[in-house]
Amino acid sequence: SRVQLTRATTGLSPTATNTLQTTALLVPVVVGLWFSDPAKKPLFDFRMFGGIAGNFPLSSSFVDYGREDTQVGKTSLALKAGAGLDMGKFFLDLSWDAGITDVFNEQEFDLSAKSVLIQFNAGMRLKFAK
Repeated sequence: SRVQLTRATTGLSPTATNTLQTTALLVPVVVGLWFSDPAKKPLFDFRMFGGIAGNFPLSSSFVDYGREDTQVGKTSLALKAGAGLDMGKFFLDLSWDAGITDVFNEQEFDLSAKSVLIQFNAGMRLKFAK
C-alpha cells in the first residue's frame, strides 16, 4: 500500500510531501448481521458488520525521501465497520477502518498518526461442501 504524508514545515518551504510505501498483513475480526435468512437463499441479501482489524507491518520505506526500513509500530489496531450486498454467489462489500493506535514508533518519529482505510471488495463465494 502507499500512504501520502503531508507535513507542514517551518522556514522557507511551506510544506513537504513524502510517500510511505508499506507491505503489511491486515487481519480483520468482525461480526455481522444479515437482514434476511440466508437459509432461504434470497436473490439479494443486505448485511452489516463491525469489529476490529490488526495491521501487521512487514516492511516500509519513504519513497521520495530515500529512507529505507522506516520503523512503523509492531501492530496498529483499527475499528472496522461496513456493509455488504450478497447476490447469489456474488458479493459487494464496502468497509471503513478507523485507527485507534499510532502507526509509527514514537522513538523514530515525533508524530501521532492513525490510519484510515476505505475498502471496496467484489467477488464470488465458492462452496466446497454441503
